Amino acid sequence: MLKNSKYIKDKILIADNTTTTLDYIKEATGVDLSVKNFYGITTPGIILKNKTVVGDYRLIEKSEWNYKGYEFTGWYLPKGTYICALNEGCKFGPKDVGYIALRSSLNRNGVSLISAVWDPQFTTQYEEGVDTMSVRITVDTPHGIYIEENARVGQLMVFETEEGATQYEGQFQNKGLK
Repeated sequence: MLKNSKYIKDKILIADNTTTTLDYIKEATGVDLSVKNFYGITTPGIILKNKTVVGDYRLIEKSEWNYKGYEFTGWYLPKGTYICALNEGCKFGPKDVGYIALRSSLNRNGVSLISAVWDPQFTTQYEEGVDTMSVRITVDTPHGIYIEENARVGQLMVFETEEGATQYEGQFQNKGLK
């Protein structure tokens, strides 16, 4: 069963004193997620049978932009692949499975958002606070794209699984991108 936005806001999404899309949720089947930071991937990762080693990232600094009459703080991303840290963190329950889909505004501008499945019991919360969720953004157009900080780029949908779903116990539990 697909959960509504109220369920997602009340039970799944968490933020650590951050202005997020939680402030303007409409009654819908999903919740919009917004950009906190972008990172470039600087070294190869390693995928082993029983472990993943993530390559190194470098923070892409925000800038002030004035493009086509719009003044904003954010990023210009040329064609390429990026990791996008979202403002929102998460805490999935034992029957919750999440998936983040791109917003159509990215699609219409030649940009892809790719997310893995978010398993039951996965959380970005830890003793000291909350980390963010992250997704991969691929700019497919040779013209690049400008993205304002806190702009909405994805939509989290949450589904309820049947009893007995495997609970997440992987190496990335309680870890994200700050």
